[in-house]
Amino acid sequence: MGRNRLFYETITFLAIFSLLTGILQNSISASEIPERARSGVIIGEYPPETGAFAEDRVIVVLTHEASLEFRDYGPEDFPEVPCRSVRDLTALSGKRIQEKLEYLTFSPKEEMPEELKNTDVQKFNTILRLDLAETGPEAVAQAIEALRIREDVLSVGPDHILSLCSTVPNDPFYSFYQWGHGMIGLEQAWDIETGSDSVTVAVIDSGIDSTHPDLINRVDVSRSRDFTLGDPVPAYLVTEDPYPPYGHGTIVAGIIGAEGDNGIGICGVCWDVQLVSYRVFDADGVGYSSDAVLAIDYAYYYNIQIINMSFGWYNDNTTFNDHLNIAISNFPGLAVCAAGNDGYDNDSYYIYPANYSLSNLITVGASDIHDEIWEDSNYGQANVDLFAPGVDIYSSFAGGSIGLGDGTSFAAPYVSGVAALLLSKNPNLTPQMLKHIIMDYAETVYDGLNSDVFGSYCVSGGRLNA
Repeated sequence: MGRNRLFYETITFLAIFSLLTGILQNSISASEIPERARSGVIIGEYPPETGAFAEDRVIVVLTHEASLEFRDYGPEDFPEVPCRSVRDLTALSGKRIQEKLEYLTFSPKEEMPEELKNTDVQKFNTILRLDLAETGPEAVAQAIEALRIREDVLSVGPDHILSLCSTVPNDPFYSFYQWGHGMIGLEQAWDIETGSDSVTVAVIDSGIDSTHPDLINRVDVSRSRDFTLGDPVPAYLVTEDPYPPYGHGTIVAGIIGAEGDNGIGICGVCWDVQLVSYRVFDADGVGYSSDAVLAIDYAYYYNIQIINMSFGWYNDNTTFNDHLNIAISNFPGLAVCAAGNDGYDNDSYYIYPANYSLSNLITVGASDIHDEIWEDSNYGQANVDLFAPGVDIYSSFAGGSIGLGDGTSFAAPYVSGVAALLLSKNPNLTPQMLKHIIMDYAETVYDGLNSDVFGSYCVSGGRLNA
């Protein structure tokens, strides 16, 4: 998130109609916003609005029972709502669930294929995007009201507009000092493990510059996808605008896995790891929660063990936030996300996905070079798991340079990198085990007055310790 404070509104479920129509009135003028994000925000130019959403679609989560029918849905299946098209955002994970069910039914005596072992058939919900025939806040509100009473619908809500959890980075620097590595004890960790290319981390972000000298051997271009162009497009086929805005995804990727011990540039937390770029932010810095769901669906199907999500949105109505929550919960790997950059207490201000309470999700706040909480980092004794370095962080910049940036966006990949080191050492660790280890070994830090710096500001009470 940006540095500006967000205007916070109280939302009740009964006020859904007035809420959705009111958001547009309180947002910036329509002429200043891209066509596909009329009530949204261009990252870096405007402060994000609470509850910003796309005005031409809604997201529907089906019940588990209905999801196991594995149907192809079209507009005719939703007669309550005039819609142009229906898109299944979980088609790949649904295919994996169906494969396992068929295997259990017809081949129970054979050894189960490796890719099916971590597939939990009890955790699956089809998530659909309904593109509306009529657009605008009223159309979205009416669609939600009409669909939420269906027996096969678990939840329905708007397609949230995401914000990247970083400040605009400073001008690029060509010398560097990666203070965070020493702070979290990476030198000692590297004596034990430096990484493995059998571990894959998906960076769900603004794209990665795979030609960067420190990333050229680390990004799996064949598996990378751009979700901002309608249908997912292989990243190597996208020749225009490969890494906007500000190269945010490239910075995140460099922190996680810039090639180590190669005599150039910087060194990532995990020297040897496979990175996959899942781009969900377009050239204007606009991203949607539906694209994030689709990216998680790909990560699920292609057996990616860790996803990094350095973005979020504010909304105090949990009824509207089920679709990404369910997508992460069903994902059989570890998800790491940023806490937000507004100095807010996340126990009072609701930011997602940071505020989801899931056994496979870690939420990360930012600490500084003095081993204190960064003044703009969100915190929360119940909703932020731990802190990690996130201020004056040197990393790879799009275009081949090295630069400096601040934000919980850059604290989260420190945790993703350490999780990748742990999996490199022990591939049998579950997401829950990874979270348990990382939080249990978070370091308690005392200031000059012997006061616990992080203790009352996060769940673990500490700062990441590799």
